[in-house]
Amino acid sequence: MRMLIFGATGMVGRGVLRECLLEAEVESVVTIGRAPTCVAHAKPRELVRASPANYGDIEGELRDSTGVSSVSGYPWQAWTSRNMRA
Repeated sequence: MRMLIFGATGMVGRGVLRECLLEAEVESVVTIGRAPTCVAHAKPRELVRASPANYGDIEGELRDSTGVSSVSGYPWQAWTSRNMRA
């Protein structure tokens, strides 16, 4: 299995990545995020993107994935601080 993880540096994403690295059926993992995961392991290939607006240039990296986890989202700290002012 080849996993694709969007948001592997967040709280939930780190857990998903960890489980993929431990699972024998998962042969490789492609992570896509705004920052590197800094994980020292043979399975992951990291694609660091400043903005998730366009994935056309890495389409080939995404195409053959057999599993996808999208756990990227809005940082809860920013959401909370903006809504606390209202």
